[in-house]
Amino acid sequence: MPEFKVIRHPSFLLLMKEEEEHHPNLDSDLKWLEGRLRVNPAAMGDALQGLDVPLQVYKTRCKDSCCKLGSSGGWRLIYSVNKLKFEAVLLLIYHKKTCENLSKAYLQQQLSLAMNQALGGEPEI
Repeated sequence: MPEFKVIRHPSFLLLMKEEEEHHPNLDSDLKWLEGRLRVNPAAMGDALQGLDVPLQVYKTRCKDSCCKLGSSGGWRLIYSVNKLKFEAVLLLIYHKKTCENLSKAYLQQQLSLAMNQALGGEPEI
């Protein structure tokens, strides 16, 4: 089976840039996770149910080496998987210290916007 390509969506990159100011090791922490996503992204996270989006969306955890936190206390990542194109797209990132859980309404709004842009739709304002 071919490896999945891991793509950092523009919305993810913006969030990541904000977080890197306080967490300079974020990129290396993410590279660790991306290596595992390349092999089997569906097995790395928990599938999120009840969202009206065209691709299956998952939530996973990643360590935060800046704060010396393991994955249970570190980063939360939301990503989609396109099994036909062998792509895993990182969509959202947040820290557990900042937000325990995202509301389903917020998640639906952000994912709809990100996927609309990813599938070639017009960006919403």
